[in-house]
Amino acid sequence: MMRCPEHAQEAEENGHDLIPSDARTKLVLAALTIGAFAVGLDTFVTIGALGVISRDLTITTGAAGRIISI
Repeated sequence: MMRCPEHAQEAEENGHDLIPSDARTKLVLAALTIGAFAVGLDTFVTIGALGVISRDLTITTGAAGRIISI
């Protein structure tokens, strides 16, 4: 793995590694993947329930969509 030449010496002197470990990288990618899935799932579930929400609130589907998007 390559290091930034400007900071490699400083990192070695301070005992820091500029490149994260493989385990940390995998953990970060897993967290980002789960977060993106949760945000996407939330959006699609809400869109699927838009008709039910509009009927329950006795408003048009368009008005319910505007309320949800806020």
